Amino acid sequence: MKINEDFIKELLVFKAQKNPDMNGGPSNILLFKNYLNTMKQWCETLNFDFSYNLMRYKDRNDLIRILFPELRKELLDIDFYRLNLLEGVSINIDHRSFDYLYLYYYIYWNILRAEYPTVFEPYFHLPHPYESAYRLLLKDSVQCFEGYLSVSVDKFYYEVSKDPASVDFSLPSMDDGFMEYIDAQYKLLVPEGRYVTDIFDQEKVNAMWAEYQSLSENS
Repeated sequence: MKINEDFIKELLVFKAQKNPDMNGGPSNILLFKNYLNTMKQWCETLNFDFSYNLMRYKDRNDLIRILFPELRKELLDIDFYRLNLLEGVSINIDHRSFDYLYLYYYIYWNILRAEYPTVFEPYFHLPHPYESAYRLLLKDSVQCFEGYLSVSVDKFYYEVSKDPASVDFSLPSMDDGFMEYIDAQYKLLVPEGRYVTDIFDQEKVNAMWAEYQSLSENS
């Protein structure tokens, strides 16, 4: 089946890009928050109640199954994919990991959207549900730890808050250069041998985006 052949090809692309020696930076926590905010937008559109622990349930992350159950039947079995197709790539497949799920959903979402544009058309106005999770996976991972989804960077853990408003954060850009700029700015704030307790908020990130654009234009 062409859909699954395309999936294998895109999986190979991810394997070529994934760098097991790359360390995650604080930008990955912002990518994670952006993912949660994106899913909150989708939940609101689909009339789901968004709660602090909603995204820790794997089936609630599966928008293909929720929106297009008939298309879901055409896809490779997720356990077959997890156990047989991820050899040689540094990605978590254990019971606490969401990594393999995000990768699976991201690739198939792109393929199905291209294959069935009229089916996806009612949702074109919404952001790609898995883009920021995919970008995070290239450098880091997401774990379900003690009932909370979390991502860790340099011993700093970001967990889903019980307050849904805490995920009201949107990255102005996921440009790789901008992500590197965020990480560099964060390092300037960290005292040697210590860690700061907060990641940049929306206002600060928006200001940093303006700074980054200005620097890029003048370089």
